Amino acid sequence: MLNSRRLLFFFLFLFPSPAWATYTFVSSGSAGSTNDGVSVSVTLNTSTANLILVAVSDYEATTACTFMDGNSNSWTLRDTQSYSGSSRLRTYYTSSTTPTVGAGHSFSCGSSTSYMSIAVMAFLGVATSPADQITSMTGFGTSFTHSTITPTENNELLALATSSEDVVTAVSGGGFISPSQENVAISSGQHFAVSFTYVIQTTATGVTPSVEFSTNIPWTSDITTYKTTTVVPPTGPKKGSLLTLGVGR
Repeated sequence: MLNSRRLLFFFLFLFPSPAWATYTFVSSGSAGSTNDGVSVSVTLNTSTANLILVAVSDYEATTACTFMDGNSNSWTLRDTQSYSGSSRLRTYYTSSTTPTVGAGHSFSCGSSTSYMSIAVMAFLGVATSPADQITSMTGFGTSFTHSTITPTENNELLALATSSEDVVTAVSGGGFISPSQENVAISSGQHFAVSFTYVIQTTATGVTPSVEFSTNIPWTSDITTYKTTTVVPPTGPKKGSLLTLGVGR
């Protein structure tokens, strides 16, 4: 029995279980069109980031504005939702885990008069295949409670995006930054409102956040989650551990 225990501990030393790293917030920014809804741009420093998330809000009855960034990265459209006669929400993330980043990194949406606003958040810690869970909703009112979303792994990044005709005044439940990490209020004849906030979980837990507005308005919203990288501890026992286990005695 003693030899079996020693053998078990020996293999645990040689083949440790992987551990999850965690995300680090890098930077964020947001803006709404100021040229009668024709285009919008925002610039921030993404120098250390390897995951960039973007939320675009514009008028759903028009052709959607074309989103791009100044570093010519490839983007994956994660979700799109709209409320008839009101706003449209699109969320994107960088397709590559090694995007081109740097100081003065610009993000824009244009080529259509769609009264757009944009919010960007950049993080460090992305997994090889980061996209995990997603839930989305549309509705009308002064507040709403999101459907529950549960990441599949620990230490995931959860991003909550909302497009509407009013500014978000509060987000409660789930640990999200409230009222928002980035929050652009609606401006008549210029742009729709957009809110973009996040939480980095330690333990994978279901969340059901509530979002509040100051007036009764139509809204669209989604929550997307992103896996972080795994860190495998060095293999092999520590110095002297073989003798501790009785190997060689």
